[in-house]
Amino acid sequence: MQLGQKVNKSLDNLYNLIPGGIFGIIAMSFGLMGIFIPLLYYPTYDMFVDMVSHLGTPWKSQAYLYFDIFVILSGLINIPFVFYIGRVFRQQIGENKWIKVAIIWNCISSICLTLVGIFLSLSIYINDLPFILHGLSAIIMFSGVAIYCFIYSNLTIKKKDKFPRALSIMGYIVAGMQLAFLISWHSYIEWFAVIFLMAWIIIMSLYTLYKKY
Repeated sequence: MQLGQKVNKSLDNLYNLIPGGIFGIIAMSFGLMGIFIPLLYYPTYDMFVDMVSHLGTPWKSQAYLYFDIFVILSGLINIPFVFYIGRVFRQQIGENKWIKVAIIWNCISSICLTLVGIFLSLSIYINDLPFILHGLSAIIMFSGVAIYCFIYSNLTIKKKDKFPRALSIMGYIVAGMQLAFLISWHSYIEWFAVIFLMAWIIIMSLYTLYKKY
């Protein structure tokens, strides 16, 4: 049996045990905990000044490890959802080379999210190598989100019988938010980029569970 067949077989067994949409919800739940728990220990945090990742830096936040650990878990747990949502799109609109591209970038983004947490947990000050690698991982992650959300929305915007148009429009908004942040590098825009992404994943997860794909 080839590697691809083995992976698909393993995924089949996993999704038979746990519906694929559950992974997206769990991943985003960890992400939300990684944000809100550190905020409780950071009373001076200002979203118009501080970046999201400041919640995970030891020189900024007393509860930085909560952020880093939950971000790592969020990225890892989201990977099964990445392949599941790719299957859903294939099932609904047929085989398409752009779905493969979206899956690849979605997977890269999830891995980079995990690296964001790992490198932050290793960082000691703002100019050290782990923090620089964190920044590079974050740039790739946001770029990947913009790519795969745009692709998925572009594939489904005219297929109202397969996906609600609202989901496609939201995907475009999410992609636009990532690009706006990468261009501006403003902290409050980063918050919008993160919140809209998490909302998109949760809504997509709930939609697939509702439709029982």
